Amino acid sequence: MQYIQELELDIFSQNTYRYINAKQADNITRFVKIAMTADGEKIKPEEGVTAYFRALKEDGKSVFNPATINEDGTVTVELTEQALACPGMVDADVSLMKGDEVLSVLSFRIQVEKAPVGKAVASDNEFLVLTEATKEAQKATEEAKAATEKANTAAKEADESRNKADEAEALRQAAEEGRDTAEKTRTQNEAGRVTAEEGRDTAEQGRVSAESDRAAAETTRQSNEEARESAEDDRAAAEAQRATDEDTRNDQEAARVAAEKVREQNEADRKANETARQEAESSRVEAEAGRVEEHEQMMKEAQEATEDAVDAATHPPIIQNGTWWIWSSESSAYEDTGWTARGNILYAAFFVDMVDGVLYMCTDDEYDGPDFRLTDDGYLEVVLYAGNGKE
Repeated sequence: MQYIQELELDIFSQNTYRYINAKQADNITRFVKIAMTADGEKIKPEEGVTAYFRALKEDGKSVFNPATINEDGTVTVELTEQALACPGMVDADVSLMKGDEVLSVLSFRIQVEKAPVGKAVASDNEFLVLTEATKEAQKATEEAKAATEKANTAAKEADESRNKADEAEALRQAAEEGRDTAEKTRTQNEAGRVTAEEGRDTAEQGRVSAESDRAAAETTRQSNEEARESAEDDRAAAEAQRATDEDTRNDQEAARVAAEKVREQNEADRKANETARQEAESSRVEAEAGRVEEHEQMMKEAQEATEDAVDAATHPPIIQNGTWWIWSSESSAYEDTGWTARGNILYAAFFVDMVDGVLYMCTDDEYDGPDFRLTDDGYLEVVLYAGNGKE
């Protein structure tokens, strides 16, 4: 039974984070089919390119096996028992070579899960490339040996036929050429092994460097994750603050709108009050002007009345030539009233002393007319008597 896992690797990228899963000492024959890309574009190896599978197990043992380049350009790698003998992470790569030149190395990892039960396979180095090269060399040597033996047999039979001798010579030369070819193949395979070993060393250095880069990248990732979490906390806090500020702004805006309405109403009231004040002020000014004018008129009339009263008080009525004479303020002289001044006087004369404010009543000694009196509220009343002498 075969189980094939597919994997895509890019020759220009670090693929150390790409890995496949396998189980230790799995009885199922496992293969990995690798599709190669260059910056995401699928590529196909050119003619004459050979593929090799290399792996470094966690116990330090290595695997160096041949891989197969398929017609569609993919590379198939067999995961042998030795490749999966040691549980843990296996650093692996596929090397593309043309002659002694390494064209590209595509790295990946194999996560080998420890088998809970079953017979474990002792982990060891596995170099099937060298084994196959040795087998090919042995095969070539055996072929050369067989050819040599055949040539020797032909030489022994040379006496029988020259033609057979020539044929044997040709076979010998062919065998020699085969031996030379086998030797060249062995030499080339040895060079390939050395190159592969150098590639393994390079891959190991690359693995160590990649592991350092991975550790640094992991540290950076953790730092970035912490920074992201901190930034997320800051963002959440800022969002909460923004929501609070937005609520406050909405409240302030509502208060501002209400205050604006109050202000507009107050402004309207102020304008109405100002208009009323201006009208009141205008009325007050008019009233004040009228009051001043009225006061001035009253003062003038009071002054004239006072002058007349003083004039009259200082010039009481007199009897002259048998008639009453009264003072005229207009002519500043006494004028004859024509009233007879004989017998009991029929009326009383009054005047107010403007200095002390005392009201004086003037009558003749023989006056028997009505009496007069001042009330509490300042009115002058005439007191009339009935026939019995009572009011």
